[in-house]
Amino acid sequence: MPDLGEQLSAILQNPEAQQNIRALLENPAAVRQWKSDRRVMNLSLTRIYTSEIGRLGEEMCPFFCQYKQKSTRACGITYQWLHTPAGAGLLERLNRILGDSMDLEHCNHAELESLSMMMKKGWDTPV
Repeated sequence: MPDLGEQLSAILQNPEAQQNIRALLENPAAVRQWKSDRRVMNLSLTRIYTSEIGRLGEEMCPFFCQYKQKSTRACGITYQWLHTPAGAGLLERLNRILGDSMDLEHCNHAELESLSMMMKKGWDTPV
């Protein structure tokens, strides 16, 4: 398994999640949807995802377990990158634009995945 430096380097070389998050922040309609859906949908799902129910899902489905491990690792690495000089600008924009409609500290930083997936899937596509 690559060390943290190699993992961070891979993210910087393939910044799809960063691009998706930037695209969301530049789209006023997507920001409004994130803010309106976050508490009802995204926050609930990230809490379930990191709860005992999520752990039960891991036991029942090896594919979910692998997906969750990769996702958790990617979110953690992206979170760490946001706290470097290279990522500080994007973190500042996230905080300024989304404010209290985002909490990167809880649920293994899973809101990063939610933000990225919202733009990858299409901001106007229901979850």
